[in-house]
Amino acid sequence: MREPKPEFFTCPFCKEEVEIWSDEFSATCPGCGKVVVRDRVMSCLEWCDMARECVGDGAYESFNAHRSASIKERILAGTSDSKKVEVERLLHITEQLSYAENANLHVTLPAAVFSILFENRPGLARKQLLTLGYQLEDADEVCAIVEGHDSMLSKGSVNSAVVHDALLLALRMGNGTAATGFLTETAAKLRD
Repeated sequence: MREPKPEFFTCPFCKEEVEIWSDEFSATCPGCGKVVVRDRVMSCLEWCDMARECVGDGAYESFNAHRSASIKERILAGTSDSKKVEVERLLHITEQLSYAENANLHVTLPAAVFSILFENRPGLARKQLLTLGYQLEDADEVCAIVEGHDSMLSKGSVNSAVVHDALLLALRMGNGTAATGFLTETAAKLRD
């Protein structure tokens, strides 16, 4: 098992140097006491196929939980009050499906929300993602899902399938209708 190592970031609030360990998502700034989140530089826990084995289940799950919370918090901060309940429901469903289907929360959470907020306007979604500190590759995948699920679904993208099913489930819960046509087994179970 690889040992975590410290990485240093500049606090966006007071410019103090903040140490965030490679298996952590955030740390408290020693200068101002605010939480500084690792969001502009990808951790090896995000891209490495061996991440879970490398740092262990506990550290890996903790990192993903903090990452998910940060993504949701940033998305909700930019959501109008009139859409907040709908967006919170959709985020919850997307998160459940993402964990169960081993999808990338960094892609599925914004793709689901932006599919309803920026419907058929991927340029606005891309601008928002880059503002949130997304890497271009992740922003491209989110925008491809927002543009239309058909192309991503035909490639067998688990991220796109999760977003598709989350949108169906959220719609069903929002208006009380029966949803069908799920692409994941987990969504079919959640429906019942």
